[in-house]
Parts: sequence; structure tokens; C-alpha cells
Amino acid sequence: MWANGQRGANDGGTIRPVTTGHGIVKTGWISILTLALALTGAGCAERARTPGPLWERALPTDPLVEKAAAIVATIAGIHSQLAAELGRLPEFGGQALTARHIAALEALLQLCRGEPARFDQAFKQMRSVGRADQRRYCTPLQAFFWLLLDGQHGQAQAIGTAYSLNGLLCAAWPGPALVSATWPQGRIQLRTGLCRARPTAYFLANSLEPADVLLLEQAGHLPGPDTGHLAWTAVGAARRERWSDFETVAERLNAPELIDHFLRSQIRYDYYLGRRKTKAEVVAAGRANCTDNAELAVYLLRRSGYEAEIVTIAGAGPNGDQAHQLVKFSDRGRIFIMDNGRTDPVGIVGPLNSLEGTTFWLNN
Repeated sequence: MWANGQRGANDGGTIRPVTTGHGIVKTGWISILTLALALTGAGCAERARTPGPLWERALPTDPLVEKAAAIVATIAGIHSQLAAELGRLPEFGGQALTARHIAALEALLQLCRGEPARFDQAFKQMRSVGRADQRRYCTPLQAFFWLLLDGQHGQAQAIGTAYSLNGLLCAAWPGPALVSATWPQGRIQLRTGLCRARPTAYFLANSLEPADVLLLEQAGHLPGPDTGHLAWTAVGAARRERWSDFETVAERLNAPELIDHFLRSQIRYDYYLGRRKTKAEVVAAGRANCTDNAELAVYLLRRSGYEAEIVTIAGAGPNGDQAHQLVKFSDRGRIFIMDNGRTDPVGIVGPLNSLEGTTFWLNN
């Protein structure tokens, strides 16, 4: 989908001309996907594209596992490809199942049954992101499942019936580069127009630093949790766990538009000269200059199957006398630019035939 110019990170589907995995799979209980596919006879081609076995343990006597297997078997009867992709998610790869997993699976089943044509279209768009022969799993589906895990069923339903990738990622991946609390008033301040989301408790729990949370609590400006989902403190704990391990994050960011959204929502610009942080340190700190930001982007693009390199532009720094670094990547002979190592992230620009003749900041 990206390769034919239809995917972008800013509007959930269109590349604007002037704006804009791997690791070892953890073992776990026998695949609920395996049971589902045994019943449907579907998904063999999908499994063949994933190297190595995904599930290596025998099925324990666990009522939650048995219930999950039954739900996924029902989903497979409605949508075999969805069941196949669901079985690849890390959420079903090693950790114990909980009642939250069951509730999320049941909600997903209801969405499949409710408006099957619209949900099928949404799922096709999720599945089109990145390269199926390179990625370990479908990241947009994982983001969608996170909403269900966290009790955001209404939001998930809205996304499933009127899908946009940007809307999904803004809902499931809000981060510290998007929102802050102002001192000393304790007011919520949106940092960027990338995600125009209402600052709900869920959004803030996935975004704010602990000090900001304390400030908002003291000022009495922290929204209460919406009906039906986890307390915002629990959501915040889940966010920190989901984004704490670099290899896990790198495996998740398996497509250009996912990398772009992550860099703009999670990584703030920090002014310093040269290379000072490793890629893991950039992710952990959530701050980077243009060089370290570009190094991370190139690494993630290359491991996702895209040719990528750093482009240095002389005289493009904040004082007009320093070099600025951004990323050039290509897909099927077409050139794209990703420029997020700045106070005003540009995102993805392209496709371009060449860098010559583009906007002035590429010609310095």
C-alpha cells in the first residue's frame, strides 16, 4: 500500500506531496490460531510466510486459554485472515492470559459480526501497512487490540467503522511529544497538530510524565476515566511496559508510516551537536537531535526492508550555519524524505523523482 503511494502518516492514508523485524518470537501456550485454522482449514499460506514456529508449548489445562481458542475459532469462521494475523501478535506469545484478553477478544468478535463489510475494509488497510514478508506481525492490528485490551471499545468501534491509520495510532500511541502540562497553572497543553484528540484520561495516561500527572492532580485538572475502561494510572503503567524494551519497539515499528508517527509522537527534539545517544537511548529518553533521530529512523527502515540513508544539508541548522540531517528512503524506485529531527517535524515528503528541484531546504 505504501509502495503505490496510498499510505501516509499524517492523514491515515494519503502521502501529501509537500508534507506530510524481527528478533526471536517468544514461546507460549499452543496457538489459539492453530486451533482456529484447524477448524477452518484456512491461513496456511499466511503461516508459511512467517519463518519458524510461533508456538512451541503444549496446551495447558487453562480455562482462559480454552475460552480464547473458542473465540478465535469463531473469528476464523468469519474472517480467517484476521484470525491468522491475530495469532501472531506478541500479546499471545508468552505471557499468561487474563480476563482482559478474553474481554478484548469478545469485543473483537462483536465488531466482526456487527458491520462485517466495514470492518473487513478497515482490516485490509491495517494489513497493508509494511511488508508482509519482512514484518513479524501486523502492527496496526496490535494497536487496535490495545484499545480493546484497555477497554476503549467505543473508540475501537469508531475506528473500525471509519478507519484511518492516523486516527488509530493517535488513539493507541499517544506520547510525550504530543501533550504536556504547563507550569505552574497545571493546564494541559497540546504540543502538535499531529493528533487532534480530546485530552481524555486515557490519552493523558499514555502521554504525560509522572511529574505532569502530579501537577494536574494538584491543580484539579486531571480528567476522570471514561466509563468502561481502566483507571488512567493502570493505562499509564501498561504504556510504560509496552514501550520500555528497545527490541520490542523496533520490531513493532515495521513500516515507514509507523516509524514516522512514532518519531513525531514519542521523540521530542533536543538541541546538541553530533552523535551522543544510541538508538536504544533515544527511545528510552524520548529526546534526540537531528543526527540521533535520523540514525534511529535509518535503522528502523532498513530492518523493515527499505533502503535508507542519512542526508546532510549544510547551513540548515537553527542558526543557519550548522548542518541538518534527515533521512532519504526508497521504495520500488521512488524516493521519500523523512525529517523529524527538528522542533517542527515535517514527517514524510514524497514520492520524489530526485532531491533536485524540491523545496529550498533540500537544496542548501
